Amino acid sequence: MKSIIARQMKKYRSLAEMTQQEVADELKIGVQRYKHYEAGRRAMGIEMAVKIADVFKISLDDLVGR
Repeated sequence: MKSIIARQMKKYRSLAEMTQQEVADELKIGVQRYKHYEAGRRAMGIEMAVKIADVFKISLDDLVGR
């Protein structure tokens, strides 16, 4: 089952009308790594969560579905 964060990442990426590649480029990571985060197959640290929230211009609370 996909994590809440993974579902939120996909939701906000869609709302931002960005591709996975575009988000990965903004984060300065490889697209495969980003895909693993969005699929919930890879855990991320708080620093990466903050960067992702910044890319989508949302709070960490929004990212975690709070």
